Amino acid sequence: MRKTAFLSIMAAAALFTAASCTEDPDTGKPDDGTTEEPGTEEPDTPGTEDNTDRISIIAFRNDEGDEHYWGFTYDSQDRPVAVDLNGTDYGDTFLYHYNIEYSDSHVKFYNDTLSIDLTLDASGKAVSGIYHEYYDEYGYPYESETAISFFYDAEDRLIREEGTDEYDYNYFTVEYTWENGNMVNSYINYYDVPFLYSEHAANSNIDINWILSTGYGSMVGSAVGFLGVLGERSTDYVFPTYFDDDLAVENQPIEEWISEDLIGITQTREYSSHLVAYDESSAEYTFNDREQLTDITKTVPNYMVYYSQDYTITVVDPDGYVVNDGKKYYRYEAVRYEYEEPVETGREPMDPDITYVSITY
Repeated sequence: MRKTAFLSIMAAAALFTAASCTEDPDTGKPDDGTTEEPGTEEPDTPGTEDNTDRISIIAFRNDEGDEHYWGFTYDSQDRPVAVDLNGTDYGDTFLYHYNIEYSDSHVKFYNDTLSIDLTLDASGKAVSGIYHEYYDEYGYPYESETAISFFYDAEDRLIREEGTDEYDYNYFTVEYTWENGNMVNSYINYYDVPFLYSEHAANSNIDINWILSTGYGSMVGSAVGFLGVLGERSTDYVFPTYFDDDLAVENQPIEEWISEDLIGITQTREYSSHLVAYDESSAEYTFNDREQLTDITKTVPNYMVYYSQDYTITVVDPDGYVVNDGKKYYRYEAVRYEYEEPVETGREPMDPDITYVSITY
C-alpha cells in the first residue's frame, strides 16, 4: 500500500516519471505510444551466443498492482546499448525506449525527449555531464539544460554531485556517505536518506544497485548509474527502495479561532500517525545455481502509532483577535503552537508494504 508521495527525496531523482515519448501531431503533446498491456512487450536482447551472465529484464512489482519492467539490449562488447521501460504506475501504462552511445570520453543516454551526455576521465568515471530536457513537466515543448559535476574520493567512490542550470544557479547538491564498502546515505536538501544492504555481494554484470535504489537520490543515477560510470560499486546488494514513499499522515486538527482562555496554559493532545517503518525493513534474496541474483522480496512494516503530546499556545500578533460575548478569540495566524516531544502510548500493526523484484538473464 504505497502512499501518494515518495521519497520523493527530490523530484529530479524520479527521472523516468518525466514524459518520454514522441509528439502527437494533433495535440502537440507527447504521445507515449503504448499499444500493449504492461509486461507483455518484453524488450529484445540480441547479443552473443552465450549471454547467460547478462541481465536481460528486471521486473518490479508492489502489492498495489504497479509493475515496472526494465529491458536491456547489449552490443558485442557486452555493453548496454538500449533500455526499454514499460509497465503501470497508479493504473497508468507507459512505454519508453532509450538509446546509449559510447565514445572514448563520453557516454550518452537519450531519446526524443531527453538526453544525458556524460564526460568521462581516463579511468572511465563520469566527471561532468549535461542533462537536457525537451519538454516541460506538462508535456509541452520546452528546452532546459542542467550541468552536473561529480566528485570522488581517493578510492574512486562518488561522494558529491552538483547541478547548475543555464543561468549558473547551483540549485541542488547531493552528498553521499560510504560505510563498509557501501553507499549508505544521501544528503539532499537538508534531508538524510539512508540505504540498507544485504549481506550478499553484488556480482551482476551491470550495477543494478542504482536501479534498485531509484538512483540513490542522484539526478541521473537511475538512468546511467547501472553503466558503471559513477565510480566504485557498492560491495553488497542494496535493499530495493523502488516503490518507497516517505509520507506520514497524522490527525492534527487546526482550530481557526483560539479562545483567550487557552493562551499560555499547558494542554495535551492525543493523536495518531501512520508510520512506515523503513528502518525495520527486511529483504529476502534468491540466487540460481550460477550464484546469480534472481529474486528479491522486501517487506516494510506499517503501524498506526498513538501519541500524547503537551503543547502551549502563545500570541504573536496581539491585534489578531475578535471579541465575542466579551471574550477575545485569536486567529490561527496570530498565535504560535509550541510542542513538547510526543510520547508514544501504543501502536497497532497494519498491512506491510511489499516490493517484489525478479531478474531474468
